[in-house]
Amino acid sequence: MNFIKKLPTVLLLIALLCACKKQANEIVAEKENIVQCSAPTLEEVKEKFEECTKTGKCDELWKLLKECSTRNLKKACQLKTLWGRTTLHYAVEKGHTETAKLILKKCPRACELKTFFGRTPLHHAVEKGYTDIIGLILEKCPSAYKLKDDTGRTPLHLAAEKGYTRIVELILEKCPKAYKLKDAAGRMPQQIAAGLKTSLLTEDFRLFFSRA
Repeated sequence: MNFIKKLPTVLLLIALLCACKKQANEIVAEKENIVQCSAPTLEEVKEKFEECTKTGKCDELWKLLKECSTRNLKKACQLKTLWGRTTLHYAVEKGHTETAKLILKKCPRACELKTFFGRTPLHHAVEKGYTDIIGLILEKCPSAYKLKDDTGRTPLHLAAEKGYTRIVELILEKCPKAYKLKDAAGRMPQQIAAGLKTSLLTEDFRLFFSRA
């Protein structure tokens, strides 16, 4: 009998809880809609990507990528130029660490995408000598050191060829087995290093390779 007397109160509480839940869901949906509407569209990102590739001015592209929804950012990571360069290639080439970090966080496989000549973003980072981005890529994509360009060169081959002592050391610290890989001519990175005319660089390289 007591339960029957309290039933209207219980029903009232249930009704209030349902109303509160509905209102909360509507607020969340409204906020999500606002965020979605304010986020850049993929078409806007494509437009700025093309501008970046043609003029070299990429600040607007970096801004849009930062404001992108996760879904559009993942699609933006797949954008390529005629020569196969992606948004990550450009971020690396321009030395924009913040954008490279954002892309690698949301699209870690972006580090595997290659240009028309087989160059990965890590090859570009080595070419430019950007040690901070090299470290970032190897942290997010540990296997990136294995990827070769169309001549069979790994990023370590490229670093050895250019005489970038610090980068050779950095790659070997993070990827000790990188020195074993051969290029299309069958050469390992240390063989390229040994062929350098600068004796000091050769000595340094031999020291690094002996630690591997």
